[in-house]
Amino acid sequence: MSHQTEYKAAEMDDLNALAKAAKELGFTLEEADLYRGYGGRMHECTHRICMDGCPYDVGIHAKDGKVQSMATDWYAGHVKRCIGEGYSKLKQMYGVVRAEAEARRHGFTVRRETKGEQILLTIGGIR
Repeated sequence: MSHQTEYKAAEMDDLNALAKAAKELGFTLEEADLYRGYGGRMHECTHRICMDGCPYDVGIHAKDGKVQSMATDWYAGHVKRCIGEGYSKLKQMYGVVRAEAEARRHGFTVRRETKGEQILLTIGGIR
C-alpha cells in the first residue's frame, strides 16, 4: 500500500542548496522526469533524489532553480531511514548548507563540527 505524500517546499526552496545537502548525506540529486514509488509505480517530477539501498526516491518539482514541492512514498519506513521522518535529516543539512553559504558570502569564516546527530556551526570574524 502506497503512502505517497507531497511536501510544499517553502523551507527548502533553493535547488542548488538542496543538491549540496543531498550530496553531504551521500545521496544524488539529478534531473529526471520520473521517480520511484511503492510497487514500482513511477511518478512525474523534474528532479529526484536517489538514495542507495532505498527502493523509493524523493521526487522534486522545481522551476527556475526553485523547489516548488517534493514528494516521496513513506511506505515501510525506507525513506524515513535515509532522510529522517518528515525529511528531518535533509532539512537539517539544507539549513547547514544555506547558513554556511550565507556566512561565507558575507565574508565570515565557518567551522562545522558534528556531535552525534547534532551539527554545530561556528561563525567567526570577517576574513
